[in-house]
Amino acid sequence: MTTTWPAKYLQILQEHTIRATTATDLTVATQQYTTKTTILLEYQMYAKVFSKEESKQYPPRQAWDHAIEFKEGSPDAVDCKVYPLNQTEDVAVQEFVKSELEKGYI
Repeated sequence: MTTTWPAKYLQILQEHTIRATTATDLTVATQQYTTKTTILLEYQMYAKVFSKEESKQYPPRQAWDHAIEFKEGSPDAVDCKVYPLNQTEDVAVQEFVKSELEKGYI
């Protein structure tokens, strides 16, 4: 039995259609936003500043680095919130502190 051209066309269309249920799925499937960003030539010398890998470590020690010296008898920690925050802001601060702890910054 031979198939008609509309049936054959529908079969080909179904074989080559990306099955996606949302716009996000479609974007991921087509890899629309996964291209690497190129940096303009005049800014390439600053690329290291925005590197994810570089952000995971401290810069090298310099002569002008200094320590914060606490007075004798001062408490190790202060058990209060310095600024009143709403719930959204508090969650954001907690996530920031967690990520900085994971990086070893604090």
